[in-house]
Amino acid sequence: QKPELPKMPEVPKPELPKIPEVQKPEAPKLPEIPKPELPKVPEIPKPELPKIPEIPKPELPKIPEIAKPEVPKMPEIPKPELPKMPELPKLPEFPKAPGTP
Repeated sequence: QKPELPKMPEVPKPELPKIPEVQKPEAPKLPEIPKPELPKVPEIPKPELPKIPEIPKPELPKIPEIAKPEVPKMPEIPKPELPKMPELPKLPEFPKAPGTP
C-alpha cells in the first residue's frame, strides 16, 4: 500500500482580465473591374491539300514454286555396343603419411 500524500489545499486561480475583442477593420471592397473581352480571331479555314491519286502497284508475276527434291533418308546405323569392362577390384588404401592433409 502506498502511503497517502497529504492533500494540498486548492489554490484559487487568479482570473485573468478579459481582453475586449478588437474588431478587425473591414477592407474596403474593390469594385469588380470587368475584364475586357479579347476580340475573337476569325478562324482561317485550312486549305485542303489536293489528294494524290493512289498509283496502283504493278503486281509482280508470281514465280512458280520449285518443288524441293526430297533427300533420301539415310538408314540409321545401330551403334555397336562396347563390351563392358570388368570392374577392377579397388586397391587397398595406403596409410597416410604423417603431416599430410
